[in-house]
Amino acid sequence: MVFLQLKPEVRNFFAPYIREVEDKILFPYTLEDQIVAQEHWSENGVRIPICKGMWLVTDILPVSVTNLFIGHSASDILCFCHYYPNWINSPCLNEFVSLGLLPTKEQSTWLKSLFPNAKIHTVFDGGNEWPCN
Repeated sequence: MVFLQLKPEVRNFFAPYIREVEDKILFPYTLEDQIVAQEHWSENGVRIPICKGMWLVTDILPVSVTNLFIGHSASDILCFCHYYPNWINSPCLNEFVSLGLLPTKEQSTWLKSLFPNAKIHTVFDGGNEWPCN
């Protein structure tokens, strides 16, 4: 499974924000603290949800966040961090979010208001897969 090929520090960093069920890695997308969908990552590929929720990796005061990384899938965010682990080991306060396949204006507006001091970085793959190896 590709997930196991990720660098251990990447898997460990994101572990509190994922669930492993049988042969799948699940990323919960929430809206108003309720799980509304889940991204599935397995040997057969990735299933990315279309929903108004998002997968949000944050555990610090939002106003303190200096860098916000936004992607359309949690698996892309993890693969990005595999190649650029400096972002998870950085002394800067970085957060990560996946919006799903059809991002909405409401999601964008909410993120901008939640993280007013964050520089926004986008991690979109243009339809290609990150090899993660």
